[in-house]
Amino acid sequence: MDQTSAYKRKRERERERERERERERERERERERESLRERERERERRREGLQSNADLPRLRPAMTWEGSSCLTWVVGTELRRQARELENQIDIKLMSYSKYGASTRAEDKETAGRLEQELQGLLEELTVVNDSLADRIGGSKHPTATMLHTVDRHRDILMDYSKEFHKTQANNRHQRERGELLTSVRNNIRDYKAHGSRNEELYMQESDHIASSTRIADDTVSLAMSAREALLEQRNVLQGAGSKLLSTMQRLPLINNLSQRISMKKKKDTVILATVIAGCIIFSIWYTLH
Repeated sequence: MDQTSAYKRKRERERERERERERERERERERERESLRERERERERRREGLQSNADLPRLRPAMTWEGSSCLTWVVGTELRRQARELENQIDIKLMSYSKYGASTRAEDKETAGRLEQELQGLLEELTVVNDSLADRIGGSKHPTATMLHTVDRHRDILMDYSKEFHKTQANNRHQRERGELLTSVRNNIRDYKAHGSRNEELYMQESDHIASSTRIADDTVSLAMSAREALLEQRNVLQGAGSKLLSTMQRLPLINNLSQRISMKKKKDTVILATVIAGCIIFSIWYTLH
């Protein structure tokens, strides 16, 4: 009865831990959704900042279309266009990577791996474009504050995207490992429930066998202790008898001498008897041979 109660309490604790894990997963999903919303708001702010930077040159044409600055600005405009296109692609792929990266499904893992490689390539390409833009504007004779601000802004966006990519990569790896662990636990629980009745029966039988073996061992130990006590008592009795006999022989020397003579007489009789038997055997052999 105690074993059944312990088994039920164990099952109840397992169900409570499973409910706690489910609540923790729900809180984790809520934090992930909040993080996605925060990233979306940050992207919107970036787009607004880039749009405002793109409008600044049109307000100050005299600063950008004089001499060699014209060619610099045209090339810079093309590079900025490439940078914005790459940033938009990175933004879209980061959203998809965040969606598929934490999944444990085989097709989602394949998609996440492809997106990860594409994002790494886009980030490297954006780095090259930003470096080219910085070299082009830095090499001009009269770079404006707007140009320098645009270069810094694109570098900041690249840094933010790189940080977000590595953060999402680490988070996806953590979520994927956790999902695989939870899937393994669920499978174990499902197998346990599927074979629960059989396992419980085997558990009860094993408990009965253990209890029976324990009782037999206790009985055997009790018998051994009783036998040990009996042997100790016999040993004490024999030691007492030997001590009394030795004391008696020391007190009565005549009895001791008599005992020694009796022993000598027995030895002589034994020797004589052995001699007679040996002579008879030798005579019998001699008689048989002749």
